[in-house]
Amino acid sequence: RKARGNAPAWWPPAAAYQTVSGSGYKGWTPTGEAIARVPANIPPREFFDRFVGRRRPCVVTGLLTDPEFRAYDLWTDTYLSAAGGEDSVRVEVREDSAAAFGRGRKVRMPFGEFLRRAGSGDDSVYLSAQPLPENTDGPSELYAPPLRGRLAADVPLRPRLLGRLVPQQLNVWMGSAKRPSSSGLHHDFHDNLYVLLRGKKHFTLYPPSCARALRTSGRVQRVCPNGLISYEGMETRADGLSLELEAEAARRGGVIVIGAAGKASVKDAARFSKPQGGLGAGAAAQLEAAELALEAARGERAPAHELRALARVLAAAEEA
Repeated sequence: RKARGNAPAWWPPAAAYQTVSGSGYKGWTPTGEAIARVPANIPPREFFDRFVGRRRPCVVTGLLTDPEFRAYDLWTDTYLSAAGGEDSVRVEVREDSAAAFGRGRKVRMPFGEFLRRAGSGDDSVYLSAQPLPENTDGPSELYAPPLRGRLAADVPLRPRLLGRLVPQQLNVWMGSAKRPSSSGLHHDFHDNLYVLLRGKKHFTLYPPSCARALRTSGRVQRVCPNGLISYEGMETRADGLSLELEAEAARRGGVIVIGAAGKASVKDAARFSKPQGGLGAGAAAQLEAAELALEAARGERAPAHELRALARVLAAAEEA
């Protein structure tokens, strides 16, 4: 819906979301107030407590305060072409300006050619998230071309704003539009920090409790307390782990191992048995931290209590 000023023109009451979807979502839902706007120098702990931990969106005003953040000043078409113009990128192509993006038609071309076409006003091409190289644990890198070399040095890998949160992936989106265009409705499991460098971007957001009221690709099986949406035939736990994988581990008497890139697999339990003499202090603290994080994702502990405990354990793990 269109907005008046910073406030939404219309939002149903929070109770309506629970009634419509029947979800178990326990995070933030819009109740008619304006989306919060906060300065870029907000303390990371406050940012987490008010927004990330509550699943609440906000608008960050001003530029990132990290000294590594040079993209805003440097990223002209000329600079981008010189830094990564020869990189091969996957570009989405639509038939005409009236068609929608997000239909899956993608072609390979040099990044410099994309910049030339988009810079000349060609609105049929759109650069979005690029495929990452993978190993047995999943994606093995944080970013793909054109975010390589000089361009990667222009953005902070871990913005101060996010505190101790660890990035899962860095992407760049670029396009040209003669009139407003849409990238389509979708949802992500990970939190997103979207930094606008040029132009304008309008976001329409729905809380996870609205999942069953939307036309999703697949039938919603349940909505978890933390907002993760599980689909029939692809059921997952609240931490994103496949229930099929969990059942396989139980059947084989194995353990589920999460690789460095977040990909899960079932391994022989004997390979991961507790060593004689027990865990060292640092390993034990990290194990407890992981278990606390899992409990939080599965909704087994009150968020405030869990966050305080997790902070203490992580501090102990770092000291060890």
